[in-house]
Amino acid sequence: MGNSSIRLRDQELIRVSSLLIGSIGTVVETSQLQLEAFNRAFKSFDLGWHWSREEYEGLLIKAGGEIRIRDYGKVMNATLSDEDISTVYQLKGGFFSELLEQSELIPRKGLVPLIEACSHFGIFLGWITTTTAENITAIRKALSGQVDFGLFDTILDREDCSKSKPDPEIYLEAIKRHNLEPAKIAAIEDSSSGVSSAKTAGIYCIGTPGDYKKKQEFGAADICLEDLGDIE
Repeated sequence: MGNSSIRLRDQELIRVSSLLIGSIGTVVETSQLQLEAFNRAFKSFDLGWHWSREEYEGLLIKAGGEIRIRDYGKVMNATLSDEDISTVYQLKGGFFSELLEQSELIPRKGLVPLIEACSHFGIFLGWITTTTAENITAIRKALSGQVDFGLFDTILDREDCSKSKPDPEIYLEAIKRHNLEPAKIAAIEDSSSGVSSAKTAGIYCIGTPGDYKKKQEFGAADICLEDLGDIE
């Protein structure tokens, strides 16, 4: 692996041999589509639920769609079995894929030149998320021609861990699987749970709040940026 500096305005932040991109929202902003997909799934399953943006922003503090459905069901005193929750989440995934196909998405600003620079300098590049493999496939299809996912050395998803972020398991799995040095890794995360996951794994973390996550607490991040283009 290569070794280079992540810099900001001529200030060296960290020497890295690996850059790990966090959740879907670090690659592309999809929160509005995710919310619409959840609401369509609730209607299809005849739950009578409809999340507002404000409600959804609060629920996004915890990672994992099934966890959000389960927690909200408790608040609503709804009796949902594990099978019910799984079915609703699968419906949501189908609607999300449909919405992605109908929408014109663009990558987060600064992402493409950043991953291309990693490839050029031989920096190990990973996409480390606890979303489903189906969501990863849908995002890759939606951004085909804009993001070269072949530049990623590894892509980990929910099938590679048993616990969602903020648990550090998925990052620890990436470190173990690819023999990475935590002190030479930088992670980029768009949520407080993602930042917590990376920091608990002993990784330098750059926070870049998503549109629906700007009210979250990013104090644990080593640095916070609105635009990944600020990174050299």
